[in-house]
Amino acid sequence: MARQLAASMLDARERHMHVITVEKSAADPWVAQAAKTFDVPLVRWTARQLPSPAKSSSCKPRFTIDRDEWVVAVADRIDVLHSRRGGKIEQAVLRRLEVDPFGVRVGMDDPRAAERLLEAGALGRFLPRSCHATLDHQAERSQPSAADKSRESNVLEQDEWLVHCTRRCDGPWPGQSWPQYYDEMLLGSDEAASRETLDSLRRIVRMRRLIAGATTSKSEHRVVCLSAVPLPELLRRRTFRSHISRWDYEPFGIAIRRSAATAIGVRPVVYGPASVRDDLPADERYLYQAEGRDQDWTAEKEWRALGDVDLDSLDANDVCLFVPNEADAQVIAEVNHRGWPVCHTEPWLQPSAQ
Repeated sequence: MARQLAASMLDARERHMHVITVEKSAADPWVAQAAKTFDVPLVRWTARQLPSPAKSSSCKPRFTIDRDEWVVAVADRIDVLHSRRGGKIEQAVLRRLEVDPFGVRVGMDDPRAAERLLEAGALGRFLPRSCHATLDHQAERSQPSAADKSRESNVLEQDEWLVHCTRRCDGPWPGQSWPQYYDEMLLGSDEAASRETLDSLRRIVRMRRLIAGATTSKSEHRVVCLSAVPLPELLRRRTFRSHISRWDYEPFGIAIRRSAATAIGVRPVVYGPASVRDDLPADERYLYQAEGRDQDWTAEKEWRALGDVDLDSLDANDVCLFVPNEADAQVIAEVNHRGWPVCHTEPWLQPSAQ
């Protein structure tokens, strides 16, 4: 969608066109940032500027018009970046095509979603995928020896490690603003735009830093969370949380030797009722975590670092990476310039969790 939006902006700039958006609509922040990035004139309507329904003698509206329908109706050209099949955007564009079969283009990233619009007369627009050469020479140089692999196969089964599991990122990276995120989607490569779990780990390894974020219970402290539960046990008991559509732990991440983590200020969480937090010194309240009612959070054996963790400051032997298999390890090897050992987690995953 971001690629299609960038193409639309470049075309609008070349043709000296204005772009229309409606304030507070789902597309508005994307369109506004893209217009700024590509230096395209922007017309931004508010709900008060849209026409009000006409009134009959009985003071009842004779018709109503949705803000998206209004934009589709009055614009000289429509670029459909994405539409849900059967949704109101698709219905509005179909009505537009009945009156004006020209001036409607639809992104072809998902041809099935565009099928009805194409049949009604819209033009399809394909965009080339960006290609990037793989750094095979870096991957080969970063690969551990056979002896190292055998040593690493069970290193994380020991309880001397604190583990930090990564997960996919839906939106800006930690520490990244929304405008920066929009621009990365609009201008970046396919690799930069991807936010899958492996991409999250790859970014951490490339930056050699764990970026702190706010805890789920309190937002005033930015922390990095780790667990003292041995990784094999942590992954075997992981659970899919249907209300957030993700696993609580993923088989990708970074482990730090406990002694090294302690040396840089990582400390175990203090569990208990709210009164426990109130009794802690103000500079230690970032360590507080409620015990939980429906779930016993103490089983996570959580540790926290206040602020970012600079992995580059640690000895290379005190950091270990983990990914499911060799294919994922090859991707990480491209950016693993510190030569941190890599463990495979596939043997610890239950068949139903793979």
